[in-house]
Amino acid sequence: MEVNRIEEREYKVVKLTSFADSLAEQIEIWESLGLSKSQITRYVTDIQTAVDSLSYWPGRFQDVTDQYGFVEPTHRIPIGNVYAVFYRIKPDINSVIVGALFDRRRFKVKF
Repeated sequence: MEVNRIEEREYKVVKLTSFADSLAEQIEIWESLGLSKSQITRYVTDIQTAVDSLSYWPGRFQDVTDQYGFVEPTHRIPIGNVYAVFYRIKPDINSVIVGALFDRRRFKVKF
């Protein structure tokens, strides 16, 4: 089985402001729903771990360009069964651009 790997090198992970804003908004929603601090910390840690892993393995998550009708190649990090983070690999600038956290039940994706 062939794994989708980009040339072996470390990529810079660039998190857009929309990533931080959407994560902060989601944390507020989780708090309002009564999730414990430890549950929220676990979710945030899982998200951060997945995003950080892109620096060494940017192609590890599914390419969803055609599925969502994006013009530029775009990948999706699934977070549990409900959330997702979209990102783009930019080999020309040795970077991975990370977009907002989305609730997959309410997809209106612009990236």
